[in-house]
Amino acid sequence: MADTGSDIDLQRVISMQNLSQLGLQTIGLLVGGQIFQSLSMRYLTQVLHGLGLSQADIKSAMVGTRSALLTHLSPEIQRDAIAVFTRAMSKVYILSIAAGAITTLCAALMKKEKLFKESSEKVVIAGGA
Repeated sequence: MADTGSDIDLQRVISMQNLSQLGLQTIGLLVGGQIFQSLSMRYLTQVLHGLGLSQADIKSAMVGTRSALLTHLSPEIQRDAIAVFTRAMSKVYILSIAAGAITTLCAALMKKEKLFKESSEKVVIAGGA
């Protein structure tokens, strides 16, 4: 591909890059969401232990601070539940920060070279000028 430098190769490279970015962002969101739900459930179970609540009740409390279950609890337990959400969310953000650092490191270590030969024609892609 680097030898040809044709317009179709350029379009294919950009399409592949866009698909890769969208796919990895989706996977990252899925993994982050699963981690958040898993940690929230584990931490909320510890906080709400001894109140006689079922797993379904605890799961319903994971919708956030406006949950019907959380509004009926004491202010101290509400504070603990909010701390649980904050703690679980911080674990998800750690993954995002680590992924950004790895991406930056890989980009810095990447081999620098032109993918395509210089051409006298301008290629317009996706409505660009």
